[in-house]
Amino acid sequence: MTAEHLTATVAVPISKDDPNAVKYEEIPLPPREMWEDGQAAAPEPEDAASPAAAADLAAPAPVEALDFIGDAHRRVVPLKHPFRLNGEKITHITVKRLRMGEVDALVKKTAKGGMTTFDVYGEMTGLSTSVLRGLIDEDGDAVTDAAFDFLPRIFRPEAAPSAS
Repeated sequence: MTAEHLTATVAVPISKDDPNAVKYEEIPLPPREMWEDGQAAAPEPEDAASPAAAADLAAPAPVEALDFIGDAHRRVVPLKHPFRLNGEKITHITVKRLRMGEVDALVKKTAKGGMTTFDVYGEMTGLSTSVLRGLIDEDGDAVTDAAFDFLPRIFRPEAAPSAS
């Protein structure tokens, strides 16, 4: 398979109400030479098993910390069932839109396989997938609804090519 035809399997949400309702679809990945800010092309897949290649793909590209104006890029979800996490009382969860560098890192993770919608939601909330899965259903629904509204286009059901 050439670098121009790489795909990744992703879990795509199909319901705003049920975070476990997903379908698996193949999405096209950009050519490898575009993965690292236009630097030299990464090795072909048969060479990707080498430690140097793995380290090269794992190295995050620099992302500028911008001071965004307003709150349109985040939504605070008050919890009906607050909880304690590491001794801290959690009464709300903030869901934020992802920056392009974060989307880029998630796309790279899809290329390695094993990514779920909860990985995207975890990135959007700053919480681990196990914490998100531990929420009471109505709080989990509220958080995943807010996150679904902020899903980057590449992870939205209408953006993914049909698997049929």
